[in-house]
Amino acid sequence: MVNYLIFTLASSVQYIGMLVLMFSLFRINYRWYIPQIVFVCISLSYLSYTMRVADHAMYATFVQMGCLIIFIWLLFRFQIFYAAVMAITGSIIFAMLDLAVAFFVSLFSPQIDQFSLEMYLVAFFSGSIAIGIALFIRRKNYGFSYVPHDEDAAVNYKEKENLMLLFVAILSVISFAGTYFFTAQFGNSTSFLIVSLLLFLSSSILISISRKKERKEVS
Repeated sequence: MVNYLIFTLASSVQYIGMLVLMFSLFRINYRWYIPQIVFVCISLSYLSYTMRVADHAMYATFVQMGCLIIFIWLLFRFQIFYAAVMAITGSIIFAMLDLAVAFFVSLFSPQIDQFSLEMYLVAFFSGSIAIGIALFIRRKNYGFSYVPHDEDAAVNYKEKENLMLLFVAILSVISFAGTYFFTAQFGNSTSFLIVSLLLFLSSSILISISRKKERKEVS
């Protein structure tokens, strides 16, 4: 029970960081959704914990991403297309940050085991850094405002930017899934480098397309 509470606390900081960063990136006031954010963090923490205990940790990231899309759609009331774009973009950018923190921690402790102090430190620091970045984005008024706050918002799937967003988002998840399994299987420096490069490329392309869409929406 104590182990579960510690895990929930550490992973909740991580999920809060990811959600706050995601909302800030799309210029959405996360303060409107504090009860929903708390519910999502606890739910995803429980899901992550049970999958790890059941020896399904390899699939936890992708199951949580799917659940996050559903939460943003049904709980935060965003249109399903934009819910997917927000969840995938936010998750990939946060994964890149999380991987960087894990790499830094691994310099002092080569082995980061499940339910270990090192794992909790990675969760706490990555979540805290994400919150700091989110506050910086809000203060500088960076980010994108093309996501409508309406679950019934019409989406033109023939629009070039929307097609590109959807295609790159799906391709990013599929590619990340493949390299993630590769890394989990081999766990060497080469696989770590591949995942890092893939995350960087995916997040860069998603941000680039979002900037183009933002300019088109504003003009």
